[in-house]
Amino acid sequence: MIPRSPAVRATIGLALGLAVGIAISLTSSAPLRSFAGALEPIGTIWVNAIRMTVIPLVVSLLIATIADEKDLASVGRLGGRAVVIFVVLLSGCALLGFLAGHCQREGIGRIDLTTEDWNDGALRFYDRLGAERHGQKVFLRLSGEALKRIR
Repeated sequence: MIPRSPAVRATIGLALGLAVGIAISLTSSAPLRSFAGALEPIGTIWVNAIRMTVIPLVVSLLIATIADEKDLASVGRLGGRAVVIFVVLLSGCALLGFLAGHCQREGIGRIDLTTEDWNDGALRFYDRLGAERHGQKVFLRLSGEALKRIR
């Protein structure tokens, strides 16, 4: 008997997909791994489609919430916090760019970074920079072209 509820069917589909993905990752079968690799673009398209849907919904929710707010002081505090976060992140990016430029001018050929292997956000950030991974504790190194691209 197939459940009629879309939520139950979606949950079952997600669980089956997870189980099949884990099974394929644990096997050493080349055809199964190439099959999984062939399906990767479909997953990427799916995730991008979800992002294209969710981001406008979140932005419109924020706008509607701020427009409906009666207490303007709380809106001002929220805006102030947003500006502080923006300035901190912008300063971090500027500092990294300055550091990369300084290293190039001084003839320093690399920057060594470290992070824990569970810190996926930092690992994705360093991967986008072009850092190479070294060792179990995830030591990363920016050198050569990756270091030049930051500046």
